[in-house]
Amino acid sequence: MSAPNARHPHAPPPVTGDADAPTAAPTAAPSAHENAGPTAAPTADRAADSNAHANPGPTADSNAAPSTRQAHRRRLAAAVAVTAGVAAGGLGFAAAASADAPFGTAVLRDPAGAAVGRVQFFAEHAHTRVVVRLDASAGVTPAQFHGLHVHTGTDTASGASGCVADPAAASTTWFVSAGGHLKQAGQNHSGHDGDLQSLLVTADGRASTTFVTDRFSPAQLDGRAVVLHAGADNFGNVPVGTAPEQYTANSPAATTRTQNTGNAGDRVACGVVRIGGRRGH
Repeated sequence: MSAPNARHPHAPPPVTGDADAPTAAPTAAPSAHENAGPTAAPTADRAADSNAHANPGPTADSNAAPSTRQAHRRRLAAAVAVTAGVAAGGLGFAAAASADAPFGTAVLRDPAGAAVGRVQFFAEHAHTRVVVRLDASAGVTPAQFHGLHVHTGTDTASGASGCVADPAAASTTWFVSAGGHLKQAGQNHSGHDGDLQSLLVTADGRASTTFVTDRFSPAQLDGRAVVLHAGADNFGNVPVGTAPEQYTANSPAATTRTQNTGNAGDRVACGVVRIGGRRGH
């Protein structure tokens, strides 16, 4: 005979009250309307309603775990932000997209007309960010610096303009049509408006660089020409004099060449700057 308190072998185990065990979600208590009989007085309904307002039950958000509540609030905040952006006409997204687009581009080409690189100009506050990429170019010495400048785009002596070169002609004639450096009266190299940072070409003949300048505005660049030179730019830093650590010029032409071009040598690649959607050539 079994003991009075013995549990049937197939009966479910008793609830032990373990604090880590999940508890059932509280069920909503029946309202006063549901409990009230057909003859309940009207004042009972009003009393039940006033008690419900005075002692509101727990909400779904308050019963949720802290992490669940935080995720819910983050979703709400994101929805509000998106709504605000739409209400503002999406100006934030448009500004971000336009800020990353160049306002001007020059495609660098060698004397034979082959594209060998690209120079892009980006507006950056009151400055201009210049991004240069050189893929390959015959006539550019690897593992050396090469002069890079913005030229006027027109040769005043011949009246020619743009980037014109005959690969069969002497290299001294290449891209003369691009004119001299972009500059103001009284400026000498390296103080020209068009003087740019030199381009360091790697051993495989390629190069890339990015820098910022405040020497020109977008309005000044349209139709100008970017020219890559065969040699390094001395940036006008030639100490001329009679001291042992100085140089003595053979003729005025030596100092003139430095003041005009940085003595960077022949022009080996050239590209006309086009503003906006117009293509460079």
